[in-house]
Amino acid sequence: MLQRLVRCVIIGFWLGTMGTFLLREWQYHRSLPPALTESFTDATTEPIEWHVFRRTRGPDGQWLEPMAVGVIVSQVQRDEQSGIVCIVHQLEMDVGQVWHELPIPESAGQLRLESRLDAGLFGELQRLRIVGGWSAWGRWLIMLDVIPRHDGEATMRWMLNLPGGVWRQESALPWSLKALPVNSLGPPDRLPSLRPGQSWALPWVNALRLSGVPGGVHTAVVEPKPVNLTWQGQTYSCLVVRVRQEPVEMQWWVAQQPPLRDVVLQQVVGWGNMELLVIRQTQVTRQDLLVPPAWLYRMP
Repeated sequence: MLQRLVRCVIIGFWLGTMGTFLLREWQYHRSLPPALTESFTDATTEPIEWHVFRRTRGPDGQWLEPMAVGVIVSQVQRDEQSGIVCIVHQLEMDVGQVWHELPIPESAGQLRLESRLDAGLFGELQRLRIVGGWSAWGRWLIMLDVIPRHDGEATMRWMLNLPGGVWRQESALPWSLKALPVNSLGPPDRLPSLRPGQSWALPWVNALRLSGVPGGVHTAVVEPKPVNLTWQGQTYSCLVVRVRQEPVEMQWWVAQQPPLRDVVLQQVVGWGNMELLVIRQTQVTRQDLLVPPAWLYRMP
């Protein structure tokens, strides 16, 4: 009787240990971000065009018809010698139409923003640099440099060129070398290997936030069930990734059907009663956006 009890205790202890190990392994894989190297290596190097629309709620709470306010052209560029991969976003947006609540006349000038994200041969993030300017001013307006470190943080240098002078700030913020960061200037080309219910720590950078530290780490969550999205006249089953940074919520809509599996079709950024819809296009009509204007880098 005693031997049987000891045997049961040993077997129970072994089963409990194995169960704990398997649970921790499952939780670990559940919290892994999408494969970063696959996001780079499988992405097309051809330019991709995205159209940006502003949508607001009417007095009845219903969404009004979206208004076109900008264009993004993105491209993955590879340097064969150094092994560096660069994800470039070039954004042109009408500031008067986007921030219509502010005293900015519509079509007063185009806001141009350029984002460059550098990654090494093995997918490690090396630098994120964002430069922006307003064509009506004829000089750069913002510059944001994020340089990841290996201690779980990144050094951020943030400069604003205002009429009263140049405002500079340097700080450290939480960061992850393993996850593709949320970028307010445009979505990634692909997010591979998503799983319903998956969640992971995701770096966030919002170059349009002009107060406080425009970055940090937040939790990305994949919705438990796919959602249908009508894109270019066809319906696609998509997994929706949500990231919330009060008061802003960002969504990526990722196709789950071949031949567009893992391809990001739409990004939605919402706050209050306004949303910015960033919708992927099938053709590139603004090749000129790949070359930033000279005034974008003109320093004071």
